[in-house]
Amino acid sequence: MKKVILKEEYLNDKSFWHITNKLNLKSIAENGLVPRDGKRNGVSKSDEDPISRVFFSHGLKGVLEQANNLAYIINSIIKTDKEIKRTKNGDDGKNIKEKMVDFLNNSTNDNIEKNDSQNGGFIDLVIFLKEDAFKDGLNEKLTEHDYDVITYDIVKTIWENSICLRADLKEGIDYNWDDTNFNADGTKKVSMTQKNMHGLEGHAINTEVLEVITDEQGNPRTTWDVFKQMARYYKKENPNKDYLPVEEWESGFTNDEGQIVYTGEIKHEKDFLSMFIEMEEKEKTKRERFIDDISDNGNLRYQNAINNNALKEIDNKQLEIEK
Repeated sequence: MKKVILKEEYLNDKSFWHITNKLNLKSIAENGLVPRDGKRNGVSKSDEDPISRVFFSHGLKGVLEQANNLAYIINSIIKTDKEIKRTKNGDDGKNIKEKMVDFLNNSTNDNIEKNDSQNGGFIDLVIFLKEDAFKDGLNEKLTEHDYDVITYDIVKTIWENSICLRADLKEGIDYNWDDTNFNADGTKKVSMTQKNMHGLEGHAINTEVLEVITDEQGNPRTTWDVFKQMARYYKKENPNKDYLPVEEWESGFTNDEGQIVYTGEIKHEKDFLSMFIEMEEKEKTKRERFIDDISDNGNLRYQNAINNNALKEIDNKQLEIEK
């Protein structure tokens, strides 16, 4: 498996992208991408993924749309899933980053198979959120903004602990566009899309066609870092576009005859990635102002903590960021 920097020529419709936990890198370098199904300990945990396949996104638009799709699904789960109760004393979500880091690096769910990263990806993430992170429910007074912040903390932490692989796949050898996915209920086969396509059933992707995106020193870059560069490039190339690639649909209504009449108005999902990038910038600004205030006050204890990169020594309440 090669190490490469993210070149502009990769940001086209020919590249295939796969996101995975950084702890999987050693195994992938030795064995390639080995497909898994939706089973955990022999029990099916996902109707949507009953067959062993390796999933990819195709092209810049595809990978950015899939990135937004992850955030959209996570946001929907924490806001509306009936398995997560809403209670007066429910979790406020402010410690979800710590829980996510623990989950991604040391599985906290005994039902998860413990190989490679000790969790199997999206299926196990959903199980973790429902059965562990928010097992006591969420606070019923959470606002739309609160849910956005929790989603940001979850998804950004995933991307900060994952790496980005580029694959040079060949149709007919590694994949086939005539192949299908399953819908969310596992009851219907649907066409593959640019954002959500996969390799052939049971087919492992050889290391010879895989590249890991690194910095100039050869260190793997985080997916969060790569996505931000991809987003900047997309916006530069599409200056008249108001949002990054997201799911879009034409608005419509059902008439008296029971037929759907489309209005021509295009609606779309919330652009989570752009929102996340903006939220991070606000965090940085808040932190920089806090550091400036400390420097102006001349408090040596705080100043030494900053110089030693030990901001965690500062009381968390004073560092609390208003996202």
